[in-house]
Amino acid sequence: MNFGILSRLWLCMLLVATVQGVYACDGCSANLSIFNAELQLNSGKHSIGVQHQSRFFSATLHESMIDYLKGPAKTDGGHVHTEPQVETPYRQIQTITDIRGTFYVRPKWSLMAIVPITAKLLFRDDNQFRDGKKLEQHQGLGDAVLLVQYQLLTEGKRMETKKLMQRLVLGAGVKLPTGSFNAIGYDGTLRPDLQNGSGSLDFLTTANYLFRAKNWGLTSMVSYKINTANKNGYRFANSLNADLRGFWFKEFKRVAIAPSSGFWLEQAGDNYDPNAETEMPTGGLYLFSTVGLDLYKGNWGLNMLWRHPIAQQIVENEQFENAGGFQIGLKYAFNTKSLTKKSKDIKK
Repeated sequence: MNFGILSRLWLCMLLVATVQGVYACDGCSANLSIFNAELQLNSGKHSIGVQHQSRFFSATLHESMIDYLKGPAKTDGGHVHTEPQVETPYRQIQTITDIRGTFYVRPKWSLMAIVPITAKLLFRDDNQFRDGKKLEQHQGLGDAVLLVQYQLLTEGKRMETKKLMQRLVLGAGVKLPTGSFNAIGYDGTLRPDLQNGSGSLDFLTTANYLFRAKNWGLTSMVSYKINTANKNGYRFANSLNADLRGFWFKEFKRVAIAPSSGFWLEQAGDNYDPNAETEMPTGGLYLFSTVGLDLYKGNWGLNMLWRHPIAQQIVENEQFENAGGFQIGLKYAFNTKSLTKKSKDIKK
């Protein structure tokens, strides 16, 4: 597999997701913390780390959605009234902070475990409160992930004609229903997209490819999640995530840096709610541009990534737009050879 083939495969995947013609979801990956902003240049050994992700959503919603979000009817002097039926701005903030560890049972086989803590907040854009409370706020344990990974192409093997390195890691696993999914909101309703977990047992497949030529490289990760229904009969749609980035690696004394830039894709179908009287639009597609920076010192690695939306398919005034987000993580790799030695080996 070379650079040209990888690029064509990723573009075909992007085209297939676009042709499906779905609408943008309210956080396609809100309950999926497998995606990591790290370039994973020092992978191959046992590691443990912490990863934080924050995502921001906004929407100006018209009457049909405001009916879905507004508080219960209020009484005043015997008269019943509700919130004014006007377009109202709302925002969501969703965060995931997880502890993740990778253990290599064999040189090419590894096990990864992710335990997330999530926090989700819904509020009006004017920061107003209703009945003395924020509109919605849930936080606690999210859905844990267990993943088995196999390194199909081993880092360090070079192509015959050029001094190039590549690595391909395939994975499969499950997302466990460890997070709460029945928390009732301020208005007495339950909104699945604001829960800490999905309440369902879901299945994951992943592929992570790294291509490097001396100081330049390309990395791509694709993840697909197959969801099942929870005890309420609610089923989140299957979702696709893809990350494609180019990076430049440079070592300064004992610290190595790797700035990167690329694209991030999220796609999902329509959720299924057997109890919904009115079907609200769900599912969709987001395309982001990304700017990242990885820092390495010995066995330590620090990664940072910012995502900015550049294209999305949504039903205006019905769904929350993605306003961007960031990731930051810290990892310690046990008994890992320094990147200094690896970079010298590549240049030979």
